Amino acid sequence: MSGFRPELARRFDFSSYAYDQAAGELTLDYRLDEHRFRERIVFRGARPIADGASRAALDRCFHLTHLMAGISYYKAALPPEIRIETRSPGARCARLLEACYRNGLGEFAYRNGLGLEGRARFPSAAIEAPAPLELTRACAVPLGGGKDSLVSCAALAEAGIRFRTLAVGQARLIGEVAERVGAPHIAIERHLDPSLFELNSAGAYNGHVPISAILACVMLAGALLYGYDTVVMSNERSAEEGNLTLADGFVVNHQYSKTLAFERAFADAVAAEVLPGFRYFSLLRSLSELAVARHFSALADYHAVFSSCNANFRLSGPRPPRWCRNCPKCRFVFLALAPFLERAALTRIFGGDLLSDPHQEAGYRALCGLDGAKPFECVGEVGECRAAIRALAADARWREAPLVGRLAAALEDANELELEAWLIPGGEHRVPAEFRAALDALARA
Repeated sequence: MSGFRPELARRFDFSSYAYDQAAGELTLDYRLDEHRFRERIVFRGARPIADGASRAALDRCFHLTHLMAGISYYKAALPPEIRIETRSPGARCARLLEACYRNGLGEFAYRNGLGLEGRARFPSAAIEAPAPLELTRACAVPLGGGKDSLVSCAALAEAGIRFRTLAVGQARLIGEVAERVGAPHIAIERHLDPSLFELNSAGAYNGHVPISAILACVMLAGALLYGYDTVVMSNERSAEEGNLTLADGFVVNHQYSKTLAFERAFADAVAAEVLPGFRYFSLLRSLSELAVARHFSALADYHAVFSSCNANFRLSGPRPPRWCRNCPKCRFVFLALAPFLERAALTRIFGGDLLSDPHQEAGYRALCGLDGAKPFECVGEVGECRAAIRALAADARWREAPLVGRLAAALEDANELELEAWLIPGGEHRVPAEFRAALDALARA
């Protein structure tokens, strides 16, 4: 493909979507000027949907998925005009989409030096409120392979709440983690159009998208296809902290689609215009990353199989090691677990001691807010990273680690909460009453 000039693009079309029930395959079609894209989402083992009301509800779920997933292709050029060739969403879904296309592309726009003002304006139409369906009373816990969802699984199990695990993607790591959990598992495949990567190589804009928002829509459709009414997410308080604030006051937040604001907007739009009775909330919303790490430190059965390193989710190339030991996620998870695990045990998990590696110093300084913006990754708050370093500096197991001493000295004048304060639950959440026993299980630990 010859050179592509994204600044010349004029229009993005949400062309069509279709579901092949026999194959369990949803196709999503888009067009960027003359470039066409087709994404495929495969719902392995999905049940057939026969009655008219359920089929209409499933179509509404697919429609929202089509509009949300389009962000992966729209971002290639940010054309000034969008056109929806199927039908316009209702007002609440249109607001949800605009919020995701603006806030969810905030990091993308910042790192590409682009503006989002006036972009991705979604037309809306008056729609009739959908009639409630009798959804199957069951819950699904999405797995990402990391510590957070495993803490949710353990809390639900302790509270006697039955659940299934769920994953969207083809990462082998998640399958291994799901096998260790041992609950019934739902595997959904998402296949981006390969021509998008060709366009990226030819000069298209590229960068972070609000992937959790896309997956939320896929899992919404899954409620009908697999029989559950509740998705239990595992997003902590740390998602609320942005990475940096621009001169106009806009907060760039890598984790926007994991925030309470997104969770609430998504749940409200779905309840009003798509699938009443469906529930989507985070069980860990009131916990810090350090609190989650403390809970996970006691789940020894998972220590050898989990990973939060994004190298495991590459779309191509050879399978990487479980931990690359050279990214913000690896650094942060190592730091978050260090106060709660023996040094030798943590080093075995990662295959190395990151706090004794001088090459990690710049990365840890960034996590602690000492140099530049907070890393654009799903990592903890600056304050809890600082609290962890100070706690390690007072810990005989860790205080001799070279980076602990240097970082603690750099933070000597910082006025921050101590580690124990980060372990106390607090803040807003949307956990329904029947799941409070799982919250209580986390509070007791």
